[in-house]
Amino acid sequence: MFVGLTVAVGAIAVAPAAALAAASPPTLTSSFTPTSVTVGNTSALSFTITNPNSSGSLTGIAFTDTLPAGLVVDNPNGTNGTCGSTSVLTAVPGSGTISLSAGKLVAGASCTVSADVTSNAPGTYTNSTGAVSSTEGGSGSGDTQALTVFGNPTVSVTSPKEGQKFNFGQKVSAHYTCTAAAGAPALSDCSGDASNGGRIDTSTAGAQTFSVSAITADGSVVTQAIDCTVRPDNRVTIAHVKATKSGTVSFSVKVPGKGKLSVLESAPTANLAAASLSPGKGRFAFAKLTRNVGSAETIKLKIKPGSKGAALIKNHHSAVVIRLAVAFTPKGGSARTITRSIRITS
Repeated sequence: MFVGLTVAVGAIAVAPAAALAAASPPTLTSSFTPTSVTVGNTSALSFTITNPNSSGSLTGIAFTDTLPAGLVVDNPNGTNGTCGSTSVLTAVPGSGTISLSAGKLVAGASCTVSADVTSNAPGTYTNSTGAVSSTEGGSGSGDTQALTVFGNPTVSVTSPKEGQKFNFGQKVSAHYTCTAAAGAPALSDCSGDASNGGRIDTSTAGAQTFSVSAITADGSVVTQAIDCTVRPDNRVTIAHVKATKSGTVSFSVKVPGKGKLSVLESAPTANLAAASLSPGKGRFAFAKLTRNVGSAETIKLKIKPGSKGAALIKNHHSAVVIRLAVAFTPKGGSARTITRSIRITS
């Protein structure tokens, strides 16, 4: 004989294990490399995102970092890295925003993306990233890091001065100093087109630029450029001077280029015996000559005193010392005069 047993079983719902624990949000850490730069240099701002879950992927990973005022994305932006094949890293040069969208990480995986940033003003820039989020895990916290931007070095040039003009071949010394900004990396170099205290090259006529550069240990370069001008070469030489008793002088003149050549033969009136001359009243001009010169050359010249000058020399009771003055004015430049004294015995 069997005794019936009735058991009432209620409906039992068993949830899947994955639904028993919600996915954790992704985590984000950031860093600047290097942590300090000079004005105008770049630092790589990196973002490392991790899926902290032991199982299950996170998709739709995203964050937006609004940079602090004064800090911008460099040009070029130097973007690097991905966070899954579908991720999009956006960093527009000159903008103040870096963002990631459509990232994907499997359980326990990490990814790192970065972009270069820069600043034109010294200071400490504290960057707080926006929250990182995912479709499965929601939003996690962001991160805060600081970048120090030092001022650039300064360059002071005291010689040559802006707009200064020099004669061709003039001896000019360079004088300058370079100074690193407070707290900034030390200088690795301070040099110019000539060494400090050394001679500046004035052997080329025309507009010139003298530059001095200061370089810091981290590679920051500041250059000071001074514009100056070297006048055309006006150097002239006299050679092979010969004089006759009548005062005729022959000689050669070497000129450096185009210009105007002027020659004057004279003597102090005090040294000439003539009733028509007033002693001590200046110089008597025996002969003059001018000539346009078309190129660098050596010119043979002869000047002959007029009849009155020849008579003064001939009738003078003793030797006459005459002066030969040769002036050369280069095209676009200033004149230079050289003289020779010649003793003529009647």
